[in-house]
Amino acid sequence: IFATPFGYEVIESSSNDNYSRSFNFALGVPLYHAGVRGTTTLNGKWSLQAGIVNGWNNIADDNNAKSIYAQLTYKAGTKFTNILGWMGGAEGTGAFGAGVPTAGAGGVTLNLFDWQAILTPTDKLKLVGWFTYGGAAGSIQNVGKVSGNWVGMTGIARYQVTPSFAWAARIEQFEDLPGTGGFAPRLGLGYSNLKSYTLTLEYTKKNLVSRLE
Repeated sequence: IFATPFGYEVIESSSNDNYSRSFNFALGVPLYHAGVRGTTTLNGKWSLQAGIVNGWNNIADDNNAKSIYAQLTYKAGTKFTNILGWMGGAEGTGAFGAGVPTAGAGGVTLNLFDWQAILTPTDKLKLVGWFTYGGAAGSIQNVGKVSGNWVGMTGIARYQVTPSFAWAARIEQFEDLPGTGGFAPRLGLGYSNLKSYTLTLEYTKKNLVSRLE
C-alpha cells in the first residue's frame, strides 16, 4: 500500500505549505493506491517512476481491472523541479464513491494528466504551479453510457520572513464538467466551478509549529 505519486500536497498537514488542502488534492487525484511500483534514475536530472495498482482509493480491486501510471521527474539541483504524470484504467467505487458503480457493474475508464512545477529562486521563496486534467468515459449499470471531465489549477507561494515566521498563499480553481448522461465525474452534480483563496501564517518555535489560516 502506498500513497499516490500525483499531487503536490501530501496527507500529513505539517508537510504542506498550507494547513488546509486544495480542491485538487481532495477531488482531482487519488489519495492512495495498493499495488507495485518501481523507480529508475535516467541521468543526473531525470527519473522515471511507473506502477500498476488496484485502483483509486481502495486496497482490494473493485472491478477486476487494473490501472497503470507513469511519472517523469526533472530536477535541476535544489532550484527547480518539474513533474509530469499520467494514470489510466477502468475504475469503480474507489474513484466515484460507494455504489457508483457497484463491484462488477461495468466500469468507467479514467485518464488523468498531472503537472507540477516547483521553483525556489531563493532560500526564502518557493513558488508552485499544479495543473490536473482528467477524463472519464464508460458505462455504469442501469445508467448506460457516461462521460465527463475535470480541471484543477493551483498556485502556491511561500515566503520565509524570518527563521521562525513564514507565510503561504494559495489560489485555486476546480471545474467538474458533465458530459454524456449528465455525469460530472468528481462531484456527481451538474457543472461545478469551485474557487478559493487561502492565506496561512506560520510560526515555529523549536519542535512546535503554529498556523493561523
